[in-house]
Amino acid sequence: MHEIKLKPLKGYKVFNNVFENGYKLRTSKALAVFCRKPCSCITKYAGDDTVYYGVTISKKAAHKAVTRNRVRRLLREGIRLAFNELGIKNVSFDAFVIVWRHAPTRTNDIHLETVQGQVKELILKAEKKFSGGEQNA
Repeated sequence: MHEIKLKPLKGYKVFNNVFENGYKLRTSKALAVFCRKPCSCITKYAGDDTVYYGVTISKKAAHKAVTRNRVRRLLREGIRLAFNELGIKNVSFDAFVIVWRHAPTRTNDIHLETVQGQVKELILKAEKKFSGGEQNA
């Protein structure tokens, strides 16, 4: 088995396709939309061992751009660390987008440990859901 490569999702249409065709999972602070294999939304991207990810946070959740940018950076790093820490070699989804729903009022009140825990929980939920034999997502 190969190690999973993580690549960012790019493009408005690709994000929309993931949201329309994906399966939604929630935690207390985040929402994730996972697109199963084979994912029609990213057919131009080919690769069995590549997982595409996207992160987003709305202005409603965090009014300041500084806070939104920090959350995005922490989410990207949390995704990378979660995949390495969990040691996942094969996943049952092609792409996912994590939407952070709650941001603190102060930028420094959010930490990598918090974000990474939420990301791990979402990835484990997705693996359980998709590898459990359920075919329609």
